[in-house]
Amino acid sequence: MIRILIVEDSRVVRLYLQAVLRDAEGIEVVGTSADGIDAVAQAIALRPDVILMDLQLPGQSGLHAIQDIMAEAPCPIIVLSGLLQTSQCKLTFEALRLGALDALRKPEGVAAADVADFRGRLLCSIRGLIAAMGGRRKLTRRIHTTPRQFIAGLDDDLTSPSPLLAAGRAAPVVVAIGASTGGPATIQAILSAIPAPFPLPILITQHIMAGFAEGYAAWLNGTKHAVRVGSEGDDLLPGVVLVSPGDRHMVLGADDRVHLEPADAFWPCPSVDALLASVARSFDRRAFGIVLTGMGRDGALGLLALRAVGARTVAQSPESCVINGMPQAAVDADAAEAVLSPSGLVDVLKELATHV
Repeated sequence: MIRILIVEDSRVVRLYLQAVLRDAEGIEVVGTSADGIDAVAQAIALRPDVILMDLQLPGQSGLHAIQDIMAEAPCPIIVLSGLLQTSQCKLTFEALRLGALDALRKPEGVAAADVADFRGRLLCSIRGLIAAMGGRRKLTRRIHTTPRQFIAGLDDDLTSPSPLLAAGRAAPVVVAIGASTGGPATIQAILSAIPAPFPLPILITQHIMAGFAEGYAAWLNGTKHAVRVGSEGDDLLPGVVLVSPGDRHMVLGADDRVHLEPADAFWPCPSVDALLASVARSFDRRAFGIVLTGMGRDGALGLLALRAVGARTVAQSPESCVINGMPQAAVDADAAEAVLSPSGLVDVLKELATHV
């Protein structure tokens, strides 16, 4: 049984969430809370398997509550956000940096179709997180509070980065990164630690809900890099970081420009595989592909396509991942030339930057 704590100041939304979860197999709502201070107390007392967390709470904000919960009674937290305006959406990604694992848009209506859509997304997130953690429902305490501390706290004790820096290899002209669960905090930490502006264009596909991409890009702008959502026909420019929109695949076309493709039934959207495979077609060995923390297998085939044409390829190390599904799938497919922690990856990117 997956035990859920609901933290939401609106009584109407609390009742809505309880109704949505009431008949879900294998799920039990063990408590509700209407303010941040009580949420921390209940998290400590009840030790739920998953917390559904609002960010705008009386007494203590959702951000502070997340920070305290991850320090005292860590568990998977799913943020329920109604803050889709760019300026406010940054709060959602700050919550992910502080330890929340997923973010969903709050329900937008009470029509049967709206309820069914939200219920499906919520149950998928809850069960997916628990399954991806392999039954390990409790997380380690989160003590890092800044991107640089986060990077410094991760040791790189696996594959040496030296093959990536070997003399005689074609110099990369583009960096492509894919991530899912845990990706926002990891990507923010990496961007915060590498030179800005970076001398190569960077493309990022982060599994993200439609409506959150603009806020994600605005949040990443705090790293001092120029970050924006990719648009149809964009050129790749040094010093510019492009992130995929949440409802379309971002790929490179035969003209080496960004193209946006509609969602389809075969890939998560946006798709890491789609981005990396297109980069392999456009830039072959002159590319650098990276697969970071996340659920599922997206990215393994795209990274394999890059390695097959001689590009540099990296998967994040298991012990530094929030969820090791995507990097492990890449390793299993023999797609990763190196397995590095974020700190090791930062070292490689810094070194590459000095030779561009």
